[in-house]
Amino acid sequence: MLRLARSYGAENVRVFGSVARREATPNSDVDIVVDPIRPDRYRPIDLALALRKALGRPVDLVSERSLHWLIQPKVLAEAVPL
Repeated sequence: MLRLARSYGAENVRVFGSVARREATPNSDVDIVVDPIRPDRYRPIDLALALRKALGRPVDLVSERSLHWLIQPKVLAEAVPL
């Protein structure tokens, strides 16, 4: 997954949410937060689609900078690096 993320311009890949808390069900999506390497190389839509295909389940992809300030501390506190 790290190589895949890098190929779409992202690094520092972390999971959060139910997967990180080990509460995921078969219907859970995978919440992923990344850092863009360079804004001109970051392709979040393509990355989300590629991750969905690789993982076989829905993916919610966000960049750390795009997280709303109210939820950012919680997301980053529970985020698990890959």
